[in-house]
Amino acid sequence: MIANLLAATLVLTGGTIVDLSHSGSRTADLRDSVVVIRDARIVAAGPRKTTKIPAGARVIPIDGAYVLPGLNDVFAGLNSQSQANAYLYMGVTSIVGSDEPGGRRGALFTKAQPSPKIHLLGHVGSLEELEKVAGQGAKILLLLYPLTPEQTRLAVKRARALGLPTIGELGQTRYSDAIDAGVDAFVHMSRYSLELASPEMRMAVAKAPFGPPRTAFYQYLVELDPDAPAVAKWAKRLASSRVALVPTMSIYYLALPDHENMW
Repeated sequence: MIANLLAATLVLTGGTIVDLSHSGSRTADLRDSVVVIRDARIVAAGPRKTTKIPAGARVIPIDGAYVLPGLNDVFAGLNSQSQANAYLYMGVTSIVGSDEPGGRRGALFTKAQPSPKIHLLGHVGSLEELEKVAGQGAKILLLLYPLTPEQTRLAVKRARALGLPTIGELGQTRYSDAIDAGVDAFVHMSRYSLELASPEMRMAVAKAPFGPPRTAFYQYLVELDPDAPAVAKWAKRLASSRVALVPTMSIYYLALPDHENMW
């Protein structure tokens, strides 16, 4: 049934297409629209007056609803059909997934139907690993704790040559140095806050990122004054850079009394 539905020509009429251009800063929403979908792809979208509805199409009125692009979860796991269904129900049509059989996130379940589109995340702790995971089909590279600043710079340069974006979850490389190296995104607010830690604490986390040093670092963050000049300086540096932020578990900010998310 699902396959037949995806193969059909569907037309959504009457909804408002939300303009998300320029990171959502524009407001040119298109009201009373027509969206034509064929073989699970949008083939036409525009005002009702000028967008032709194909003969024989299944027409679904969606007056009062909003149409926007599918969401992307850029740091995700997918372990079952139920999880795939949940993503789609919430409007997530693409994920960046990590295949970790036996690891924290588990093996990717790639046979879900229907499923969001999966872009494989490759873990890179060395330049040799970069070549390996790229050869295995990784579409995005996660640069990890052991990489030194020079290795991070070389990894970004090589990734760009391969046409692969990079995400930083770093330790030995300071996040400010990663910005200068051209890393495309940082993941986990609790990790890119390492910029605020002492060099000794940062290197301890780099050596044991999931061990006791992490707990000590998290306690340091909870007790950190959110109005401290160092916090404001780092926030300004992040905001002025081109790096994207993936603040997973950003509800940690609730541990800061009477203060909103510092970033």
